[in-house]
Amino acid sequence: MNRISKEILAELDGQDKEELEEKGFKSGDIGTVDFIKQDGTRQMFAYSQLITSWTEKTDEHNIIKLFFSTHLVTLKGYKLTGLYELIRKHNLEIVIARDERYLNTSKDNQPYVIEIDVEWKGPIDSKTK
Repeated sequence: MNRISKEILAELDGQDKEELEEKGFKSGDIGTVDFIKQDGTRQMFAYSQLITSWTEKTDEHNIIKLFFSTHLVTLKGYKLTGLYELIRKHNLEIVIARDERYLNTSKDNQPYVIEIDVEWKGPIDSKTK
């Protein structure tokens, strides 16, 4: 895990830091999901704002796209099926993007997110349809 992620872990009081460091994500029964990029940038979204999501597999990576009311969040990584199921059940609490160089340190079927992209889409306006 890179230095920035360790600093973020140190800030997460009350969280299971060992689980986050090992997996790069945390599940729980909550109403929000917090995305943490490799550079330390964080953005949280309420599941109540999640409109739809989809996943695809390319030759090299898995992609998950989450369409919130004002943003599109794209996750890129490996073995992301488990994360997609947690998102579908609104049960994913934290996702941390990790350096791809350390992929070989993850467990066999462990999801591994290497990139999180958050794109502003603006509010949905029924008058502009």
